[in-house]
Amino acid sequence: MITENLGQRSIQRAFLMCVFSACFFLVSCGGGAPKPTIIVSKVADRVFVSNQQTNALQVVDGQRDKVTTFNVATGVGPTSLFEVQGKKFTIVYNSFEHSIGTVDNTVEQQSASAALPAAAASLAVAADGSKAYAAIPISNCSGSTIVGAIAVVSFGSNSITGCVPLQGVRNIVLSHNGAILLAFVDNSSTAYYVTTSDLTTGAVAISDAGAVLDHPGGDEKAAGAGIHRSHMSMEQIVGIDRLAPDLGIEVHAA
Repeated sequence: MITENLGQRSIQRAFLMCVFSACFFLVSCGGGAPKPTIIVSKVADRVFVSNQQTNALQVVDGQRDKVTTFNVATGVGPTSLFEVQGKKFTIVYNSFEHSIGTVDNTVEQQSASAALPAAAASLAVAADGSKAYAAIPISNCSGSTIVGAIAVVSFGSNSITGCVPLQGVRNIVLSHNGAILLAFVDNSSTAYYVTTSDLTTGAVAISDAGAVLDHPGGDEKAAGAGIHRSHMSMEQIVGIDRLAPDLGIEVHAA
C-alpha cells in the first residue's frame, strides 16, 4: 500500500512538473492568441466618401481620383463628416441610426459611437474633437416640455453630457474658438446664442428689430442655408452648413 501510494504521488508530481513546464514555455514565448494585424490603405492624399448604401466611408486616392478597395465601417447611414485638429479623428454622423461616431484616421476604424434620441438637423464639432453639438428639433431635454433641444455629446465618455432647450432649433454653427454656439429656428427672424462654457444660461435671443434671416426651403435645402447680416449685434454671420440629403454623399479630405 505504501509503495502504491508513493507511485501515485510520483506520477502526480511528474504530471504537475509537465504542466508547470508547459505554462512556463507559453509565458516565456508570449503565449496566447496573436494580435490581429491592422491593414490600412496608406494612401498619401486620402479622401473619405460617405456611402449610405454600404454603411461605410470609402477611401479615395485624391491624387489619382480613384476609389480604392479600402472601406471604413460606420454606423447605419453615414452622412456628414467633420475632421478635428491634428487630423487624428474624423467625426461621422450616422443619420439612419441617429448616432455620432468617431473614426480613428490612423487605423481607419470607427472607434466609438454616441447615440442621439432622435434625428439631428444640424451638427457642430469642437475643433479639438472633445465634443459635438446636435440640433434635434423633435426631442426635448430631460425635465423640459420644450420640443427642440441642443444636445452636447462628450467624446471622452461617448455620451450626452449636456442639453439646452430651444423650440424648433434646426441650424447651429460654432464660433472659431468654440466659445459661442449660434442657433437658428424655423420660421423666425430671431437668432440665439449659447455660451458653451455655461449651458445654464440657456439659449439667449439676439434681439434686433432690423434683423432679417432667410429661410430657404425646397431645393435650396440641399445647397445650404444662407444667413444674411442686417444690423445684428454679432460680429459676423457667414453661413450655416446643413446635413447632406439622405441620398447624397459627402466628400471630406482626411
